[in-house]
Order: sequence, then structure tokens, then C-alpha cells
Amino acid sequence: MLSCRRGKENYEFYELAKILPLPAVITSQLDKSSIIKLTISYLKLRDFSGHGDPPWSSDPPPTCKALKGIFRLYLALG
Repeated sequence: MLSCRRGKENYEFYELAKILPLPAVITSQLDKSSIIKLTISYLKLRDFSGHGDPPWSSDPPPTCKALKGIFRLYLALG
């Protein structure tokens, strides 16, 4: 019973990781905590980018590039 629930949970985390705008090579190596952290960051970036250009930049980077930067920082910090 427990292994069945754990299997379903792992499947949902895998599906969530596939939705992130990152290469499959990266998302397939993420643990559950990393998937949640990156998903939260992605959703915050999406929300931020939906409010128009920030006042300090006339050409903001795409959300995907920003998410990759967050991922690199996350890896660097451990």
C-alpha cells in the first residue's frame, strides 16, 4: 500500500518536472525538493513577467533564461 502511494507520488513529481522549461537531461536528475523549488521559482517568474516590463530594463530576458539562471545558482549553492 505504501509503495503504491509512493509510486504515484513519484510519478506526479516526474510529470511536474517535465513541465519545467528545462532540458530533460536536467529535469531527470532532480530530486523532489529541487522540483518543488524550481517550480515555485518558475511560477514566481511567470507571474512577474506577466506584469509587463520592469522599469529598469527595456529588454528583459525570457522567463526560460531566468529559470536556467536560478537553476545554476541553486546548483552552485548546493
